[in-house]
Amino acid sequence: MRDVVADDASYRDRIVRLIDGIVPASRLVVHGRPDLAEEIGAGVHFAARAAAVISPPGRWVSRAVHDHDELIRAEASGATTLVVGTVFETPSKPGRETLGVGGLGRLCRQANRPVYAIGGIDETNARAVVEAGAHGVAVCGAIMGAEEPAAVAARIAGIVGSTASSG
Repeated sequence: MRDVVADDASYRDRIVRLIDGIVPASRLVVHGRPDLAEEIGAGVHFAARAAAVISPPGRWVSRAVHDHDELIRAEASGATTLVVGTVFETPSKPGRETLGVGGLGRLCRQANRPVYAIGGIDETNARAVVEAGAHGVAVCGAIMGAEEPAAVAARIAGIVGSTASSG
């Protein structure tokens, strides 16, 4: 979960409401707040430019990666998982250079950690990113912009799951 504009109390409150009966804390990744992740039992995600990766023991620790140099730094920092993108154009990162499936595949082959693809992922391209080597996907726009977000999320999860199990 990421919210760069909320104050600490609001951010924590939204996360607590989310894990209260909707998403188990063990399946949630909190952006940039290892203290909060440890408190609630969630994983933590760091931006590529983060100075350090602080790892709650036994938790998912991911770091954003956009190129080979960031991949090397992320692995050296102790990240257990890499979130690689921006794969495709996305309204949330206008003008950002994209990796495409080829660039994603190169980084997946270089990685010594599981890779999750991010950036413009939807039902039309989720299969291609998993076939390129991603272990999974991080999706926002395709779900949040849908009339039936749960149905879209379920379909993408089905595509990723069936592709990963057949590969």
